[in-house]
Amino acid sequence: MTVTSRDQEAPSAPLRLVLLGGARLEGPLPIPRLEKKSAALVAYLAVEGATPRSRIAGLLWPESRESTARNNLAQAVRRLRQASGAPFVAGDETVELRGTTSDVAELLLAVHQGRTADAAALPLSAGSGELLGGYDLDECVDFDRWLRSTRAHLLRTWSRAVGLEIDRAEAESRLDDALALAERLLGAEPLSEAAHLRAARLWLAKGDAPAAMRAYDRCKKTLARELAMKPSEAMLEVLRAIREGRAPTAPAGRPATPAALPASVLHPRWVGRAKEWADLERAWELRRGVVVSGSAGVGKSRLLREFVERKGPGAFVEGRPGDADVPYASLARTLRALLVGKAAERRAKVEPWAALELGRVVPELCGDSTGAPSLRSKLRFLEAVAHALELVAAAGFVAFVVDDLQWVDPASIEAVEWIAERCWGRELPLFAVIAHREDELPEATAVRVERIVRAGLATPVVLGPLAADEALELVRSLKLPALEGRLSTIADASHGVPLFLLEIVRAALDAGADEGRVPIPDRVKALVRSRLDRLGDAPLRLARVAAIAGPSFDLGLAAHVLGASPLDLAGPWAALEGAQVLATGRIAHDVVSEVLRDELPGVVREHVHARTAEYLARAGADPALVAYHLEAGGRELEAGPYLMRAALSARELSRVSEATAMYHRAANAFEAAGDRSAACDALFQLARGAVGAAGEALADRLDALAETPRDRARARSFRAGVDIDAGRFEPADQAAVEAEALARSVGDRLVVAKALQIRVDVALRAARLEGVDAILDAFHGVVKELGDPEGLAAAELHRGEVELVRDRPAAALPHVALALTHMETWGQMLYAKAHVLAVMARAHVALGDHAAAERALLDAEAALRDASGATGAQARVQLARAELALAKHEPEAALAALGELPEADPARRDVRIARVLRGEARLATGEVEAADADFAAIAKDPLVDVRLRGRAALGRARVAVARGQAPTPAVTKLVETLGGPRDLAALRALRP
Repeated sequence: MTVTSRDQEAPSAPLRLVLLGGARLEGPLPIPRLEKKSAALVAYLAVEGATPRSRIAGLLWPESRESTARNNLAQAVRRLRQASGAPFVAGDETVELRGTTSDVAELLLAVHQGRTADAAALPLSAGSGELLGGYDLDECVDFDRWLRSTRAHLLRTWSRAVGLEIDRAEAESRLDDALALAERLLGAEPLSEAAHLRAARLWLAKGDAPAAMRAYDRCKKTLARELAMKPSEAMLEVLRAIREGRAPTAPAGRPATPAALPASVLHPRWVGRAKEWADLERAWELRRGVVVSGSAGVGKSRLLREFVERKGPGAFVEGRPGDADVPYASLARTLRALLVGKAAERRAKVEPWAALELGRVVPELCGDSTGAPSLRSKLRFLEAVAHALELVAAAGFVAFVVDDLQWVDPASIEAVEWIAERCWGRELPLFAVIAHREDELPEATAVRVERIVRAGLATPVVLGPLAADEALELVRSLKLPALEGRLSTIADASHGVPLFLLEIVRAALDAGADEGRVPIPDRVKALVRSRLDRLGDAPLRLARVAAIAGPSFDLGLAAHVLGASPLDLAGPWAALEGAQVLATGRIAHDVVSEVLRDELPGVVREHVHARTAEYLARAGADPALVAYHLEAGGRELEAGPYLMRAALSARELSRVSEATAMYHRAANAFEAAGDRSAACDALFQLARGAVGAAGEALADRLDALAETPRDRARARSFRAGVDIDAGRFEPADQAAVEAEALARSVGDRLVVAKALQIRVDVALRAARLEGVDAILDAFHGVVKELGDPEGLAAAELHRGEVELVRDRPAAALPHVALALTHMETWGQMLYAKAHVLAVMARAHVALGDHAAAERALLDAEAALRDASGATGAQARVQLARAELALAKHEPEAALAALGELPEADPARRDVRIARVLRGEARLATGEVEAADADFAAIAKDPLVDVRLRGRAALGRARVAVARGQAPTPAVTKLVETLGGPRDLAALRALRP
């Protein structure tokens, strides 16, 4: 068993918080009564689970400054630890309970798991028996509001469990047990007429009419005294039954399940949207794109499905809550639906190369294909997706629809944008439409959508509420006689939102609804909540699992989470489908999902997430998905290995930002668990893309964690990379030498290769080429042993770059060409290929072969076309394009190629090179002062490569000549010291 930080910190004997009826701690060092703020703290954590410090500090010390509130929280946690002898409240930025149980958590979990007898046994009651009974926190307004709401929720939860136990006892003819429970329920809810009614009915069922009459009188007096109410018709029916000596005709409470909904409500007629429909028709005719936006429940999905289905079948990419953490989750679901299972005929037509590419996200598609997918080529993968959609179009599909874009994961967003643009460019014969919730897109996605609309590729269609007459027409079209006379009220209450309107109708039709009025809550969530409450216990628990599990939900998962057999869940599943809560195995609308998740206490939410993770792990699900549920389930430490696997998968899919985030989470989890070596491994992977201050911090952290020779090798290797980025060439070389020696001692050839590569980079950037050939030979030997075509390509590319620094471009070209050959055998490495072609172009420029340089750049630009995210390769191609323009004496073209310099870009080396090239172009156009400013900036930058500093010094010498002056001795010395042979020749040719 892996030892975790929670295992290490947990007390030797169990602690238990008793929060119903007060607040005390039971354990080796009991605390009979917790101090008020401490009680509030542990009660909140017991119900809501892990909470950010800022949130809990603001709740409990609302009048204090944030720093004071956080300090007060720290003091409260410290006092609890001292008093109990155990760190049961712990955490850094997030605070949680550890190694502790509570009666509140027991209640919530018992109800969720269907253990109603255990829940009913807990001593809950209004007043002294409620959560934090006897505590007053009026001064903490927000916390007090939470406390009151939670007390009411706990009481409803407990009452529902007790009611179910009463029903069970009555069905088994255990009337004494049922009566005892009914009296307990009445004690907890003395103002509940339903509780009084249940007690009276049970006394009557037992044949004790006097006791039933006493129960009736107690109800009548209590309601009159406390609420000024008279007994309802149901209670009067009990009175008549007592007098007539018979059982009452109507049972207490509501039916377990709501009445079946009419077909007109299940499938309402299409109403309104004439303008929006016309916009879609126009776009269809012109084969233009459409971006549909609107608020939740306004009918975006219905509009698109209605329109597309009238034209023919469509391929739908549907975003779902929970997709965001799993690269290509949304797209993979669509590909599976289009090509797997019943679509076997289309699957058989997928070309083998495309099957391999698509198998990266849908393994079933690999089939019997042999070979390896091009893991580092995003464009090749996207071409495979396009190929699949060509097959779909050939099969008669007419549309490509992306719905609920706000939920789609970033990798799928990039893919669907690429595919949509192919459709809008008529390369794919599909009508492409995107829909999303208004103002809910992630910032990066919103920028993408805005760019699409601004470029004229798609027409924006904003879907607002129905007009008043359309809302009235919709409710009339339902043809429900029971609602006659209330149709206008319903239409007005919906505010023109179809989802709201149908929810109001469903509530009005419910058998338990008051027929004299239309239920019009302030918010639709309240309406959805009331409908969910009427589902019954088993369907509601199943619905909650569906809301938490998200896209992974299925019958097997639900059975595992709830500890039931699939057969036992058939009835609740059917009830959810009948109530339109479930549709095609998922929650029918995300508003319903939100309500279900929001209503679920943190302790139950964590339990469901953790059980979901267990099921998904056994099923071999995507490791990112397993990790997400483990973390959400409060089991972050167990998530570490899954995060590492998920990060590797994301990196192989070119999802660098997602991989970085996962490595960071894994490192934190391993470090918290005390597994320093695993944390080092995660940090080493994370550190690849870190620069500047972030890189320095990671290097320090790696140094502190590294204990084994393998870990120290990795730490020194990364430190070398940080040093070289900071212009510390000597320390970088020394750290790389140390890393190589350590890595060789433990046989870690990958780190050996990395260390040697860093030494080559140091030689290039410091222009110290003595001994570099031997280092290159060693690097080539290691990557050849590893059988790594990427490394072989890098080795040849480095040889070419060394020859360029030596001003021997003719010698560089064969090495660069061989690098390209390795890349062709490696796969469709288009980003890296563009980088190599840019180096080739620079070699041709140095040789004066402008035509060959132009061909290389055209090939590089073709490799980058339609590819997103290749910022490094794109920059190098732009730099080579600018160098070619300068060589051809076209400074304006050079400036156009450079564009606006990203001053804060983390790829600072490219920016520095661009600044020198810009200075040369400006000087050629007569902008002498601006050119001098560019060269001077390079002279002051301590991180500039040696040769680049020499080139900038040559630029300053040319500026002096342009001013009619001689270059200063200092500038001349810099060129002579740092410049290459070409720079020296150019300096000698200068005349003031």
